[in-house]
Amino acid sequence: YPQYYAATKLYQNIFEHRKLLNENGEYIGDGKGGTYFGATGCGKSFTMQFLTRLLMKSVDFESPTIILITDRTDLDDQLSEQFTNAKTYIGDQIVQKVASRQDLREKLQGRQSGGVFLTTIHKFTEDIQLLTDRSNVICISDEAHRSQTNLDLKVRRSEKGVSKTYGFAKHLHSSLPNATYVGFTGTPV
Repeated sequence: YPQYYAATKLYQNIFEHRKLLNENGEYIGDGKGGTYFGATGCGKSFTMQFLTRLLMKSVDFESPTIILITDRTDLDDQLSEQFTNAKTYIGDQIVQKVASRQDLREKLQGRQSGGVFLTTIHKFTEDIQLLTDRSNVICISDEAHRSQTNLDLKVRRSEKGVSKTYGFAKHLHSSLPNATYVGFTGTPV
């Protein structure tokens, strides 16, 4: 099954690039877990599920918290149903859909490990406060080509003046600065 090979390779890449706290209290690693490209209908959501299981069952990741991010509510609903039905397989009984950014903050507050939370990228524009600085957080973004490429400042000039904005990805990375990020896409941009 191609999903098995993809999940295994992504796991290895996440392991090699994850952020870790060294003995000097500094984070090392770049947090770039990788990008998976698969055509429509290839089983990306199953690959995400297999990857989540590998991460949850791994001693190396100390029962990470997984945040699954989509860019549309119908995808969020689809993944939420799939992952909720697979709690035993994944290895964590906490698989929850996130209603708002505040809801995610409350779910992460005080949590040191575990949990799978499903949300849309749009919730990362509600505010830009830190959600957690833990490094055993893995963000898996579906349709990453649309939402995970906007890390740089954009300056726009109009008749009203100059405006400065960031994309969803910048707010996500600022909220979870020590997480490792994995992107899934069917569109190679």
